[in-house]
Order: sequence, then C-alpha cells, then structure tokens
Amino acid sequence: MRRDNAAPNEPREENSIWGASLGDVVTLYDLDLPDLGPLGINWISPGYQYDIDWNMLPNNGTGKSPLDPRGQQTPDAIIPTVHDMDHSFRQQTHQSTSLAIETSSCDSAQSTQTPLTASAEYYVNGDGSRAPFRGRYHDRGSLAINQALPTGLKIGNAPEAAYSSCSSTLCSEEAYGTLLDTLRHHGLDSIESGIESTAFPTHAQIELYVQQYFARFNPVFPFLRKTTFEEESPQRWLLLLAVAAIGSRFVPGSRDSYNILSERLDAALDRCKHGRYSVLDNVIDNDLYVPGENLMSTSPADVQTLQAGILHLVCLMQSGTQGSMNKALRVRHDLVNSCRSLKLLELSSENSSVLSTCTSPGSPSWLRSEARIRTGISLWLFDCSMMYEFGVRPLLNLDDVRTKLPSCEDIWQGSLQNRPEHGFPQSMTLTEALEVLYMEKRLPVGLNEFSVGLLIHAIYRHTKDMLTASRLRSWIPSAMAEHRSAIQHNRPSLDWLPSTQIGSKWRNSACDSLDILHWHANSKVATSSGFEHHTILQLHLARITILTPTGCIQSLARDLTDITQYGAQTDSRICLDRARNELLQWVVEDKYKTRLAVIHCAALYWHVRRYSRDSVQEPYAIFIATLTLWSFCVTMQLPEASEAIFNDRDGVPEPSFCHLDRPLDDELVQLFVRVGHRMCPNISRVGNILDPQAAPNILREGRSLLLAGSRARVNTDNTAPQFTWGIEECYVKSLSGILETMARAERNSTNQSSLIFPWCLALV
Repeated sequence: MRRDNAAPNEPREENSIWGASLGDVVTLYDLDLPDLGPLGINWISPGYQYDIDWNMLPNNGTGKSPLDPRGQQTPDAIIPTVHDMDHSFRQQTHQSTSLAIETSSCDSAQSTQTPLTASAEYYVNGDGSRAPFRGRYHDRGSLAINQALPTGLKIGNAPEAAYSSCSSTLCSEEAYGTLLDTLRHHGLDSIESGIESTAFPTHAQIELYVQQYFARFNPVFPFLRKTTFEEESPQRWLLLLAVAAIGSRFVPGSRDSYNILSERLDAALDRCKHGRYSVLDNVIDNDLYVPGENLMSTSPADVQTLQAGILHLVCLMQSGTQGSMNKALRVRHDLVNSCRSLKLLELSSENSSVLSTCTSPGSPSWLRSEARIRTGISLWLFDCSMMYEFGVRPLLNLDDVRTKLPSCEDIWQGSLQNRPEHGFPQSMTLTEALEVLYMEKRLPVGLNEFSVGLLIHAIYRHTKDMLTASRLRSWIPSAMAEHRSAIQHNRPSLDWLPSTQIGSKWRNSACDSLDILHWHANSKVATSSGFEHHTILQLHLARITILTPTGCIQSLARDLTDITQYGAQTDSRICLDRARNELLQWVVEDKYKTRLAVIHCAALYWHVRRYSRDSVQEPYAIFIATLTLWSFCVTMQLPEASEAIFNDRDGVPEPSFCHLDRPLDDELVQLFVRVGHRMCPNISRVGNILDPQAAPNILREGRSLLLAGSRARVNTDNTAPQFTWGIEECYVKSLSGILETMARAERNSTNQSSLIFPWCLALV
C-alpha cells in the first residue's frame, strides 16, 4: 500500500481488500493515527475586519501556535480507527484550508498573469483566481473569537457535544409509561409488520436513544432544547417517539428497535396528520368562501408535533427505500402546509426573539418564540437539502424565510442564571445576513454555527436561482429594439454553468461569500487545536454542489448501474452521449471551477476520515464527492479534453506534486486551479487522479468511506453491514455497479478500458 508521501510514479502493492466482499472492506481504516505536528497555514483574509493576536491561539504543548509558520508539516497521516459507539476525535494540530480559488466559466480568455501573480482580491473580479491571502501580524489589539459579542456570551467554541451530558435523565419513568399507554390507547402497540408488542424498546434503551440524539444529531440541527424536552417529555409522547427513533440510528445493533419506533411514529403521524385528524378531512364545509382568506388549514399542528414530523421526514428521506422516499415527498408537503399555517417563517410578534428588545431572555415566552423560529427554519433547511440530494423542486423559497435567525446557542441551550448582563447582539433575518456577506464582504455579527449552516444553504439556493434565471431577467428594458442571439438562446440551460455575465458574477460572488464563512470556520478550528466541526463539511459540499453538474453525474451513475443490472437499453447511447458532452463542457469550458470542485472533494475526504459525526449529510457528501472525482478522472482521459486543455503555453509548475486530500497552502491551491492539468494531484489510496487507472480506485475509496461508518463496522461475521441511516447502502450499490460495469468493459476491450464513454458505448 502506497503511503501519502510516495512519489507519483512509485510502484505500489496491490491491496487484496479491493477483491474482497463489501463486508470485508469495513476493516480498511482499522489503523492508529499518529500525532500531527503544527502546519504552517495562512488562513486569514487580507481584508478581514479584525486583527488576530497569534499569541492568543493554543500552543498544544509545543510552544508554537498551530498556525505558526515555523511549524513543519509532518509526513504521512494514517487514517484513524472509527469506533462503534463514538468516534474518537483526535485533537490534531493542523488546519484544513481548502479555500476556494474561483473563476467564471464565462471568463474564457486566458489570463496573462502567472499562477502566482494573480492580483484580484476577490473571485468576483473574474480574473481566474484571487490573490493568495497571507496571515499578517498586527499589534494594535487582539481578537478573541468572541470579541464581537458581549462579555459572558460565546458563539460556541466549545466542542459540539457540549450539551450531551449523560448525567441527567431525559426520559423519565413517567414519560416512558405515558408513551406506552398512549400507543396502547390508539391501538399502535402492535403494527402489521408482525413485530410483537413485547419487543418494544425498554426504558433503558429509550433513554440511551434520546441521549444519543442530543449528543449526535441535535448539535448539528439544534431545533430542540434539551432542558425543555426533559421537562415536557411526559406530555410530548409523539416528540419523544421521534427523538428516540433518530437516536437509535446512532446505536449499533438497534435496527429492530428503529423499525419498531419508526413504524409507530409513521402510524401515529398518519393518524394525527400533523394536528389534523383524518376524520376532519371527510367533513365538507359548505360555508361560503371569503375572498382574501387564507386557504391553509384552520387547525394546524402545534410546534411539537411539527418537530416530530420533521424528524420523521429525516428518517424517511435517509432510509434508502423507494417507498419511504416517495412517502417523504408527501410528508414534506404536509409539513410545509402546517409550517405556513403556523406562520413559523413570518416576521411576527410571536416569532420576535430579538434579544435586545426582550426583557427576559430565557423566559418561557422567549423560549417558545425561539422554538418556533428554529422549527420553521429547520424545515426550510431540509427542504433545501432535498433539492441538491434528490433533485426535487423545493416547496419553500428563500424569500419565504422572513423571520430572524436563531439566537446564540449558549442562550438557547443555557439557563436564565447564565445569561450575560451586558446585553445581546441584534439578530437579523436570513436575507439581511446574505446582504452583509455579499455586499459588505464580512461575517454578520453574533452568528452561531446553526445560522452559518443556514447561510451556506441560502447561498446555494440563491446561486441556483440566479443560474437558472432566464436571460430576460438580466436584460435592462430599453425603448430601443435590440438584436436577440438565437444561437445562445437555443443552447440548453444548465443549472451549474452561467449563461449570462451576471450569472457568472453571482457564482463568483457566492464563492467569495463561502470563503468568508470558511475563514470564520477555520478560526474556530484553530482554537479547537485542529478539530474540524460539521460546518467544514457543509462548506466543502456547498462548493461541490454549486460548481459541479451533479445532476448529470448522478444520472450517468444510474445509467451505468442499469447497464450492469438490466443490460444496455435502446436509449443508453443517447444518455451516454448527452452525459459525455456535458462533462466535456464542464472539464474544458469550466476548467478552473472544475479543479476547484476537485480540491473540495478531496478536502471532504480528509474531513470525513478524521472528524465524521455520522451526520445525515455525510452519506450524500461522500457519494457526490466520489462521483465528481471519478467523472473528472474519466473525462480528462478523453481525446477532446486532452487536446483542449493541454494546448497551452504553461510549463510544468513548481511544485508539480500535491496531496489534494491533505491541508494545502493557499498558494498551492491557486496553483492547482490555474495549471492543475500539468501537476500530479494525489489522493491517498487512489494515486494520481489524472492517471487512467485512478478511476476505479476513486470508486473503491468512496465505497470504503461509506462502509467505514460506526454501525457498518460492528459486524464480525459475513452479514450485511448495518449503516447509520440506510441510504449509504444505495450509494455503495451504485458505486459497486459502476465498478462492475468498468470491469466488464475492461474484459471486453483491449486498449480503451480506462475511457469511460468508449467502453460504455461498446456495451450498447
């Protein structure tokens, strides 16, 4: 097996694990991780509004800051062990900075600047890439990460599981008894699946599942307050059932318990219909319609029932079964209607949680208001995620979110006794925060990690809206008749490639905004001795989904899997030709953006290997990053791509070799974006991704990362792995199907086995 720092042409041993069964692959990462020394990485933007006192950063016992430029990069990081119940997050002293180098596909003219002399400060300047930022020492005051907030109020520098203490009882005997009695009363103690009612999880199991929910799920999507849940669980049996169902996904060997809980949750919500009992649906109201009256239901669900419905939606859309996915679309529709009926996303007095105007933060009325905000905006987030994960049209638009952003986490999860005495930061709406990012090029004050995640999804939604907008929307009305370009109009519309100059600028500006969020996230990583929180994964995923033809890539993966299972169909050649042309357009016309997306795919690998939280977003992130790398690899082997990309005057850059899946200096990132086609970009266990033989290795590595989840590792026999969420199995099957198709084509051809489209067309 080749080490990370091996030379690009160094021979490597064949790893027999690739020929083993899928169940055997899970032992791939059963290795120890050595301590990583400090990495000298500059991560602060030159235009950042605060000054950093480097001496304020932790030294990790080395006497040096983790960002000390004198620190030397240690060789070879080995992949860590993933434990069954809890990932052992190692406090590595490093800084992951896959900060983006942005270019517009519309800026097709070759820049006269060399890769290391770009002078544009922001991507939106359209110069191919921006100037490398360099951390500078300032002595006119220092910046603690929470400087923008009043004394005693923090943004959340503590580890994300800070609220996951197991000392308290989150499910009392009373709450458990109420749950059983209510299920029995509604006839839900036995479901048609044949599972005996005596198999219902015990009180100790339910307690464990609830603890796991607040330790693993709630820190990433914190729309439930732990203390409030503990106090109200005896009265909120439906929410307790939903929380336990989600929490059971993180406990190895709890598949039967999850099936029992999810079936009862599904039946209970079907009967309840999120607050509208089915008997009311058959009652016809013959009163006359009043013009101007809201057509939404007059009997909406309460907030707690809606929260249970959101968790049920997560279970359905991550289950990996076709029936559950179809039902998730119907459940989402009901949830959105209830959300609108309750006006959770409206800026109303009921949702007013602006702390500066609230006389008693932490009071019951304030907590209810904050719960409404977090519930509604969480539904918007999951509705947005279904857009890029499953390609479904969202039901909630960006301008539907009119409420304030969630308040600081320490206030929401804390107690009244711990609130600061010097006031609170003023909250703002999601669109106001976007304006600050885009127009003022700075991070809004007082944001918590949940709000940052919302901003990331808002940037994605706004960018997609601008890229899919018609040319007429970018045209300025005039009294003069103008010529309309029919050629450009007949060009197929793509949701990833700007068709207008204004669309190109918006995409560049989106990456500028993501960089601002990334600088803030990296500052938190620095204060945590290199520990990467979940926002880092969201930032990498956002760049991939914005800069990559994900729909085309996933359709190609589906077509190749279908060829393996059912053989070539009559329209297979048409689909493959269409995918071939679009990927060529991506790699050739949008080459800078393509290489930028490749960097973030590799950086996502780095994050998942070391800091996985088994988040609901991780399976898709691994899957789409793998397909993106694979598509880049196979498309670069096409003769058309080679002729178009390598027909330039650029010489061999220095350095010519880089590890893409390890922290990169920003200048090296820019170098790869500019002239990466002449470099040797390496990924651990894959090799040089420009090598024709790297394509199957990329698929194997992505499959291994999906199989490396905590629950997939508990099986010591030959039984199928139990994945955390279930949808991982679909992604593993898809990657395995492509591998099988490639192997089949290689057996049937002699000299074109590495060219995806020639050997696929040979099968048709």
